[in-house]
Amino acid sequence: MLLVRFVPIKSVQRQIGYFVFGASSTNLSVTCERFQPVHGSNSTEDLVTTIKTPVPTSITTTSPSVCPPGWKYTYRTPNSWCLRLVVNATLPNTYSNAKKMCADLGSQISGLFSMPETDWLKNLARSVLEEYEGTQGVYIDGTRRAACSGSNWSSLASCRLALGFEFTDPTLTNRGGYAFADGEPNGYYYNGVIQSCIQMVMTKNKVNPYFGKLDDMSCDAGYGVAAVLCGQWAKF
Repeated sequence: MLLVRFVPIKSVQRQIGYFVFGASSTNLSVTCERFQPVHGSNSTEDLVTTIKTPVPTSITTTSPSVCPPGWKYTYRTPNSWCLRLVVNATLPNTYSNAKKMCADLGSQISGLFSMPETDWLKNLARSVLEEYEGTQGVYIDGTRRAACSGSNWSSLASCRLALGFEFTDPTLTNRGGYAFADGEPNGYYYNGVIQSCIQMVMTKNKVNPYFGKLDDMSCDAGYGVAAVLCGQWAKF
């Protein structure tokens, strides 16, 4: 499998399974390194190259791998799916920005199919986001259903946990990775609007009960820098 690093010249970061947009520099160092092949990969060479172009909005590859370089393959019965954590420290952390960040890479916002996916995202987000100050949050697929937005939503069994949300991820036939923090989702109001999106919370304190757990958040004001879990179909 290829590991791809897209980094501003002045800020070198190691990346695997994620993409961080640079804050200001338009010169990028793009480094591809060979790692243990994953399903479908037959890459045999290392490639190191530097390009001097603006931050790319899409990633292409001629590799026959199931997922493009830098994306994590996951099997979701009966589908093959590719995951990537995308971060842009120059943007407000809103759901609309999150969706656009995925769309710019030819993908869409992804949900969490299973706990192994959740654990992978938690560990990756911890390493990627630890350089930023304060609590951070990663948007994942899910917006509150209209039927679960009224004043009595918490008393409805049909609105419990992930049941209270609707999803756009076409492979999300199972939602076993939606591990909410205790007492969440709680449907708090932000600027008069019920919290209607979902984030994985990354606190600085690893023993915080919210660390790596899901929380319903405002779609207009998530924790920290813009971060989102993107997904796309695997290509054979």
